[in-house]
Amino acid sequence: MKEFNKALRCKAEKMVNENLSALMPDQEIGFKTVEENEITFHELLVYKFELEMQNLELRKTQANLEIAKARYFEIFEMAPLSYVIVSADGIIIETNLISEELFGAERRFLIGKEFSQFILNEDQDIYYFHRRNLFETLSPQESELRMVKRDGAVLRVILNSDIVQNVDGLKICQSLITDITNNKAV
Repeated sequence: MKEFNKALRCKAEKMVNENLSALMPDQEIGFKTVEENEITFHELLVYKFELEMQNLELRKTQANLEIAKARYFEIFEMAPLSYVIVSADGIIIETNLISEELFGAERRFLIGKEFSQFILNEDQDIYYFHRRNLFETLSPQESELRMVKRDGAVLRVILNSDIVQNVDGLKICQSLITDITNNKAV
């Protein structure tokens, strides 16, 4: 380990010397006064403490992000209703576990598919106006329509959708799907 540290130190010194000569090729590096060295040393200590405080803040932020991620997982994945996130183009980006049950398909089958392919043909217009109003008004929308499971079974659902921005600032649709099949005739 000592040899590694020595080699690392030599490499760092070489880089500093190369960079100094590149920065000041026509200047000769003179000796500093004791006062100048003390000021430089003070500044270095200040930077050191600033970096340590920044690292501490970053660690706290990382810990808070991990807690938020765990909460998100609990809320999103364990929600008692189907939750689907759809791109502005109508492609399923994410679903929760209940969506797998609702559609009778694993998540890998759902993600990347057009959400409209799960809407009964006769109800495509309802979904079209639902999405159009959602993106035009940016106001939450609610529609009742029929959806088709992977095995062809028809479900009657209430679709509650809202617009949010993803981390890239793009508008995406998040929808809550409530199965009301048992409450109404399909």
